[in-house]
Amino acid sequence: MILALVLVMLSPFAWPAYGQTSCLPEFTSLQVLETVSAEHPRTLIYPLLAERPNGRFSTHARLLAVPSTDPHFLQMKVAFDPDFDGVSLAYNLYAVQVLIDGVPTYFEDLTRGCRSFGASIFPGGEIRLPVIKLIGDGPQRLQIMVWGKL
Repeated sequence: MILALVLVMLSPFAWPAYGQTSCLPEFTSLQVLETVSAEHPRTLIYPLLAERPNGRFSTHARLLAVPSTDPHFLQMKVAFDPDFDGVSLAYNLYAVQVLIDGVPTYFEDLTRGCRSFGASIFPGGEIRLPVIKLIGDGPQRLQIMVWGKL
């Protein structure tokens, strides 16, 4: 009986030891679904969100997916809006994931398994990500998720 009581009392403290925590923010700074095709290439630009105590807000940092000379490839990068001429805290990028038609195509953990602080940029800087290859010419459903914050 005493052993059962001790186990019940200790269980809330022992539970966190079973799971590994993540260093990624709990919210995604970008989660978007977009239909793209090599037949009709276009540049995708999405502002990245950050969070403060009173809620989320749009930053001047943006994710860009730009068709390369071969429209089957999208060059992705994170950079500040070129029209922003102010001062900002660094935008910290932790991870990026891309799915094409529901299939995981790309995942970059810039924290290297929580062993680093990710990558940071200031206005005027950029973080280049590997190119994304589109399959075929027809429309494809692209899902992009970004974890980052100011």
